Amino acid sequence: MLEQINRGLSELALHITVMLDGSYSKNDIESIRSGYDKKIKNANNEIERCQNEAEQLGQEIDAQDAERTELTQTRANCNVSLQQHEAAMKQYSDAYNSVLSVLEHLSIPESRLFTDEPITSLDNILAKLREQLRQTEYSAELLAEQLRCIEAGQLHLSKTAVDFLQESGVSFQTGERYLNSQSPIIRHS
Repeated sequence: MLEQINRGLSELALHITVMLDGSYSKNDIESIRSGYDKKIKNANNEIERCQNEAEQLGQEIDAQDAERTELTQTRANCNVSLQQHEAAMKQYSDAYNSVLSVLEHLSIPESRLFTDEPITSLDNILAKLREQLRQTEYSAELLAEQLRCIEAGQLHLSKTAVDFLQESGVSFQTGERYLNSQSPIIRHS
């Protein structure tokens, strides 16, 4: 048995003094136990430190996961914002190009785009168009009145129309001339 103990001690690299009576030195045994107690205490401290570090790392991972989620959401928001800005830029570019074609039509250089010149030119054009519209509406009213007169059997021609008929060689007789050529009974009836 003593031999087994000695073999076990040498495998563990422990050195215990064997006393003359065959017993082991209590100081050596106490020293070995004290050393193992320190190793156990150090190991327990290391385990606790590793557990604390693992818990701290777990919290950092949770915080990074939350931050990753927030960054993913921020990226999605940025992508949406980017798409909106790109759409707005395309809309602006299309409008700008449309305005450039109008400026070209008005013979206004592109460098004058953000001045009052295009507005003044367009205001003048609009004023002319409004006047043309007013004249067209007036002409339409006159034509409608002439149409009503024609449908009622009464035709009143302007001097211009009478001149045109005469120049064209069209034979016609005015109402006044017609009535003058009739007998007084027909004229007054």
